[in-house]
Amino acid sequence: MPQILEIYNSDWPDALAGKAYSMIYKDSPKYLDEYEEKRNLKEFEDLIKKLKKVDSEKDWDQAMTLLAHRVAIEYIKERITGQNLFPGGKMTLMGHARHNTIEMGFLGFLASNLDQGSTEKLFKDFLTIDLAFQKAINTGDTENARKLADPWRIVQITLDESFENLREKLGLSSN
Repeated sequence: MPQILEIYNSDWPDALAGKAYSMIYKDSPKYLDEYEEKRNLKEFEDLIKKLKKVDSEKDWDQAMTLLAHRVAIEYIKERITGQNLFPGGKMTLMGHARHNTIEMGFLGFLASNLDQGSTEKLFKDFLTIDLAFQKAINTGDTENARKLADPWRIVQITLDESFENLREKLGLSSN
């Protein structure tokens, strides 16, 4: 458990922001605004090495790339739609990497052995439902959006609860 806490309390959001930056820079650099500093992948690679010490069986590159991809999607979505995730303007990649949904996913992957993978599974379920829900909204498919709204809320609430339970198991206070 000390390794889990050490990594959880580290600057892992910076590593995810770096990976997200490289994804956006490679595929859609026009969306990177002047507030983003150029990043490299060293922190991401270092994070993967630390995570492999916690669990050498898990595909950490895939898990962390999934999180970084989510950071990149939310960042680009803000720039394309002009709809900010929070009042006050667009968030940086670092802001998106520190978002509580990303934190839930990170801790779910990191400490999955403490809750039999429950938080990790809920995070993946949330991503699946959220993607379908957002697609229905974006295409004007109100029938499917309505059908997905309740499952989306339920998985979000359940993920929140699972995350808090996992934090308690680690002796972390609620935010």
